[in-house]
Amino acid sequence: MTPTLVRRGELSPPPPQVHGRPIGADLPDAAIVIDATCALLSACTFAILVVQSDVSVRAPLTLLFVLFVPGWTLARLFGAPASVLSAIGSVALSIAVLTILGQSLVLFGGWKWYPAGLVLTGGCWLAGSWSALRHAARDVPRPVAPLAFSPAVPDWIISVSVNSVLIGNALVALGINRTVDGNFGVLGLVNVLSPLFWMGLILLVIGLVIVCAHGSRWAWLNVAALVTALHGLPGMLEPNPRFNVAWVHTGFADHIATEGTLLRFVDARFSWAGFFAGGGLLQRLTGTDSLLWLVRYAPLFYNGAAVILVGLLARRFRATEPQAVIAAALFGCLNWIGQDYFAPQATAFLLYLTIVTVVLYAFPAAPGRGRRRWLTTLLRAAPDNHRGLDGRAAVAVLAACYLLVVAMVISHQLTPGILVSATLLLVIVNSTRLRVLPIFVAVVFLAWLSYAADVYWIGHFDDLTGSVGEVGSLVTQNVSARTTSIEPGRQIVLRARIGLALLTWGLASISIAVHWIRRRTPIALVCLFVAPFPMLVLQPYGGEMALRVCYFTLPPAAIMISLLVVPGARTQTRASTGSWVLCGAAIALLTPVFVAARFGNESFESFSNADVALSRRLYDVAPDGATVFFAFAQSVQSYDRFGDVRFRGLPGGTADEITDQLTDRLQKSPVFVLLSQSQEAYGTYSLSRSKDWMQDLISELIATGRYRVIAELGRGVLLQLEQA
Repeated sequence: MTPTLVRRGELSPPPPQVHGRPIGADLPDAAIVIDATCALLSACTFAILVVQSDVSVRAPLTLLFVLFVPGWTLARLFGAPASVLSAIGSVALSIAVLTILGQSLVLFGGWKWYPAGLVLTGGCWLAGSWSALRHAARDVPRPVAPLAFSPAVPDWIISVSVNSVLIGNALVALGINRTVDGNFGVLGLVNVLSPLFWMGLILLVIGLVIVCAHGSRWAWLNVAALVTALHGLPGMLEPNPRFNVAWVHTGFADHIATEGTLLRFVDARFSWAGFFAGGGLLQRLTGTDSLLWLVRYAPLFYNGAAVILVGLLARRFRATEPQAVIAAALFGCLNWIGQDYFAPQATAFLLYLTIVTVVLYAFPAAPGRGRRRWLTTLLRAAPDNHRGLDGRAAVAVLAACYLLVVAMVISHQLTPGILVSATLLLVIVNSTRLRVLPIFVAVVFLAWLSYAADVYWIGHFDDLTGSVGEVGSLVTQNVSARTTSIEPGRQIVLRARIGLALLTWGLASISIAVHWIRRRTPIALVCLFVAPFPMLVLQPYGGEMALRVCYFTLPPAAIMISLLVVPGARTQTRASTGSWVLCGAAIALLTPVFVAARFGNESFESFSNADVALSRRLYDVAPDGATVFFAFAQSVQSYDRFGDVRFRGLPGGTADEITDQLTDRLQKSPVFVLLSQSQEAYGTYSLSRSKDWMQDLISELIATGRYRVIAELGRGVLLQLEQA
């Protein structure tokens, strides 16, 4: 049974094939409805922008427009059908349009965001209206054939899915409501979550497994609920957006939105400012003061999009519907890495996953053409008779892929390297006919590095090349430095992370071995799994390269694991009941390990109301040019007036020694010291300091007589250094 997910794939005739069935079949009714909705949304956004209205719906309407309409409009102009692949591709394409437009306005357009916004919304309005009328006139007279290969689903299966989601979500919501946030402790959210929350998760998993065992697409409803419960948890529980770097990124976007300039000499990330420029343009279009309102649920958006792409990839490699569903669920339960917050990395990952999915659907290599016999014998590759696109449709999809590549390159310095590795491997094993794609990615990356990122690489050449091949340094920065803690509870969190990573890679490797023995190796999946690892030996990336490798290997690994543990079409019998029970138990057991690994740092990655109020008080009193010192970077910082108020790490030593060093800075600018509850928790739980270490430091600093207390909120304090 081939699902709608794959059957309705990508652009015009001749349609691609999966298992001999077309994936490009259009659904006229759905297409017309989406076209009309996009045209209406464009018209509303255009009208709001023209009159500069501050109505409450401006921000959500504009966000919906920006995330979908430009990409969908472009896709429909070239004949894309209404399909899951077209829809998720439109999201990625819309993000690319926003990113490239924002970067272009900063570099070449003098930050003329208002006329650019009018052209974008007005153009989508006109093009969308024309597309809707054109397709309506063409498609209405044509009858729609029933989906003969989509058997009727028993009513009780639908009831199980819907009721498990409704009751499970109710228990999750009630559990969150009864959870007391604040003192998360060394295990993070595991310490405080109500038992009702865990009961809700178990019910969602039970419903997922029962519906999957009967091959129904309604299981995707359970996957959506499970991903929402896991990755939307902090947004629903905590009073403020989490993670200090996400706050900094909103500050970058706010600076571009306000000033229309790049501070490339202040922060290296402005050399790859596509994401921030797009964010600045979005902030202007929505008429908001910042993008903090997006930060809370950004992980839910990124994981939701990734789950859909994982399902599409799974179906591309002959996975059954249940296998695709379980692969998506595993991705959600194993993605503890924490790189999916409001950041260029999360956006680049989404673009990367979209590119490889579209390439494998639309541009497979011709069967038997160019494949080396010795390589085929060695790899024992599974036969692949998938038909791709050609003609005008292929050109349009290829142009869209190139647009996604450009948006990725100008937004993130690491992901293009992984894309080059992945596409090069796909070309070598003859899994795609796009032999020029890795060359194009490399050329665009080198061009951008030479033109727009020259300030960074000229000043950091030794940092970029100094660690190449130094395995000891790479291991120290990526593993040893991240697992050093004498706190027993902290060791549980660290071991949960390492355990999940090793479990994922280990099961994926076993799956590859099993498929190789059976002479059905999904060679393209193996390429995607192997591709990130070369980056690990090239650059430590500040000790985070291992995390990025885990992140990029997770989609193919989740699919490989699903193909290994979930019964296939030939074994989908009553005898497989035991396999489904074990599968459900494994996913249920994964959820608390995931919460510990993903949210074990909430004691210092979340921010209390006192932390936020203390930071806002700082911005109220600190003049432009002020320097703010903190004990650790785990604080609310840099989200406003970026470049005007500088943040620095507090020097070491006694209180008198610290004060002497800060006095030297006082000759140049006003000096403040910000010590917050999140910094205190970081020192206590991550560095194994005493629980009162920060209070002792505050007392010692005040005892020098050189500091004035500006504000005290909770256990945090804001001090200003005064002249002797």
